[in-house]
Amino acid sequence: RAVELQSRYGVDIAMALDALDARVSAELAGWPETEALVRLALGEYALGHGRAGLAVRNLQRALELERGLNPADAGRARELLERARLQAAQEGR
Repeated sequence: RAVELQSRYGVDIAMALDALDARVSAELAGWPETEALVRLALGEYALGHGRAGLAVRNLQRALELERGLNPADAGRARELLERARLQAAQEGR
């Protein structure tokens, strides 16, 4: 179920999410803790707005980073990733 993603200011949120997704790796190279947090937030937001594919991609990377940084903190990313995978499967992606 795709959700209409227009902000009250007329910004196309779907386009903004895609642009952010494209820039995260380049902009946050060398900052794995920050990249993990940004990807977790981006994945969670995408999941809540019907963008399961984008959510899976970002949550998978967040989980990989968290496992390398602090495995004890990987639980939230793992939980969200499972939800995103389930939603993506239901959407047939």
